Amino acid sequence: MAVRTVTPSLRPMNEAEYAKYMPELRLSIGGKAKPIVKPFWDAARFIPRAFGPFVNMEHILRLGLIISNNPDIDLDDNGPPICDAELQQIEKCELRDAFTTYNKLLTLCPTLKQLLPHAQMNAEDFKSVGEFLDQANRNARTDDISRLRDNVMKYIYEVKGIQIPDSGLDKVKRGWNCEATARMLCPRNLRDEFDADPKKFCQEVRNDRRLVDHDEWPTLAYSETEYDPDNLDWGLLKSPFLVKCWKATFKGPSSVNAEAGPTSGRKGGRKTLSKAYGITTVNEYSIMYVTILARFSLSGVASWVTNDHDGPYTGSEFFKNLLFLFEDEEWRKDTLAWWNTSALAKSSASKPLEAAQTQLPAPDLLPLRVSRSNAQRAAANLESSVGTQT
Repeated sequence: MAVRTVTPSLRPMNEAEYAKYMPELRLSIGGKAKPIVKPFWDAARFIPRAFGPFVNMEHILRLGLIISNNPDIDLDDNGPPICDAELQQIEKCELRDAFTTYNKLLTLCPTLKQLLPHAQMNAEDFKSVGEFLDQANRNARTDDISRLRDNVMKYIYEVKGIQIPDSGLDKVKRGWNCEATARMLCPRNLRDEFDADPKKFCQEVRNDRRLVDHDEWPTLAYSETEYDPDNLDWGLLKSPFLVKCWKATFKGPSSVNAEAGPTSGRKGGRKTLSKAYGITTVNEYSIMYVTILARFSLSGVASWVTNDHDGPYTGSEFFKNLLFLFEDEEWRKDTLAWWNTSALAKSSASKPLEAAQTQLPAPDLLPLRVSRSNAQRAAANLESSVGTQT
């Protein structure tokens, strides 16, 4: 039987506490978080940075509660069929993933564990909790995108013959409307063709005569020089551009040109994420999160939509492809070691991304399950060689 891990026991709110808390939570949706719910809000804002920007909160909570409340459900592939009508429609591997994520959410947000015993009994309350979490997710992602959008142009690789525009370039004028941003979005295996005639390449993409989707590794994911067309994984994600984006996101834009290492936060202003959440190590989820946001910041898409669509490109599918990479443990260790040295001047990547706070204990960020094998991924790489509003 598959192991069913449940987070440690935590006392639920009593009825009086819950009755006082929920009105304040509802008032916080779409506005400033009320003092009583501020710790929950701060913890929930870390969710996209810990799990990626594509977590469907209501879906995860609903499935997690069904499984938690039915201990006889066997999630093992070889176990008996599941009788629950809703769960029957979902593969057991996906249910295991959802239940793992559910338990990690409860660890990340202890208040959620205190609320759910009551909220699950009231459809409106349950909906409000989901909306609160979604709002916190959106706000965090929007803040991070805004930070990158205003700085990402500074981090683009310089190349002769292509002018890098000012950081204030309108979002819709980026992407394939700008040669500098287009070059970063261009699949790395096609970059020589791009460099030969950037205007023609961009025009072909804009006119849909050339499709660039999520199954191709973009230039932004590599350094300017390290690339092996016969081994696309080599040097992949060891990108100085992405390191700068990571530092701007988690340590603040002023850290990009500073020496690697811990920062104390902005003087006279809001703390950086690394300071606020006690982040001392780079892990794969923070890398993937920043990669998705960096790619979006370079694109000509005006605003974030569900699943991050940009023509044939879908961010949620690109995120899955990034997850596939980290299935290779040797590649994972090497890549994280490089990142910790490059972003934080650390020699080891053995610890998870930490988020040590009273409300926010360090999350154990296990990778979500992915279904495609390394062999399938290699085949896909070989072939490639030929969504809610903010």
